[in-house]
Amino acid sequence: MTECTRKYLNKDMSNYLNIGESTLRKWCIELEKNGYKFIKGTKDSRAFTDHDMQALLLFKQLTRINKQTKEQAATDVVEKFSRNEGIEEEKPDHIENNRLQNIEKMIQELLKNQVEINRALTKKLEQQEKYIKELLDRE
Repeated sequence: MTECTRKYLNKDMSNYLNIGESTLRKWCIELEKNGYKFIKGTKDSRAFTDHDMQALLLFKQLTRINKQTKEQAATDVVEKFSRNEGIEEEKPDHIENNRLQNIEKMIQELLKNQVEINRALTKKLEQQEKYIKELLDRE
């Protein structure tokens, strides 16, 4: 890590990620359990780099958008952002397969919801048709 690498405080990072500082702390602990290394300052406080920012952004996406557990998201982030000699190590096949599986699940859920909506609409249309027929028969 070079001296000119920008470092961010907890408050800066939590503001950037739009999360609370306690949430940031929990995410960092989860990542550390899986082998991710943060730069530590006085009193064991963390100093975040741009590399950490990207790792935490991915963690947020995996947990909030892709609905992964924190444990699985941490594993995926550590695999992608391990600090071997300061170089990001990517495992595109694993990440891409995981992304495709999540997209597949979302599509299946959307289709299931659409079928339920279609059934409800069909039932309403049948009720409406019956009501109109009854009105016409009265006249």
